[in-house]
Amino acid sequence: MHRLLIAEDIPAIAAYIENIAHDVGIDAIKLVDSIESARAAITFAPDVAVIDLNLADGFTGPLIADELHRRCDTRVVYLTANPDLLPEAHHISHKVLRKPLIARELHDALLGTFPEVVA
Repeated sequence: MHRLLIAEDIPAIAAYIENIAHDVGIDAIKLVDSIESARAAITFAPDVAVIDLNLADGFTGPLIADELHRRCDTRVVYLTANPDLLPEAHHISHKVLRKPLIARELHDALLGTFPEVVA
């Protein structure tokens, strides 16, 4: 079973991402909206995380990505309206998708992180 963490503070966007993940065949999903809720979910040990840069507690997306990658070897897909704010190292080591989200792009990014999942 694949585990996906969604770090997004806008409920409608989080639900949209969750629906796309279900369409891809991912059924273990955890939703968080801040660094504190992400830290509380670390035992979930997600395989991949879709992370917005700016969450309810500010510009904490990169911190969440760093912690998940370091502690759980989580692959990260950033979802942001402001990719220029992301440090260059994150562009190299993680996938970056621009808001407004295009469902097909996220669908393809999730399939790329879980190549054995067939949608």
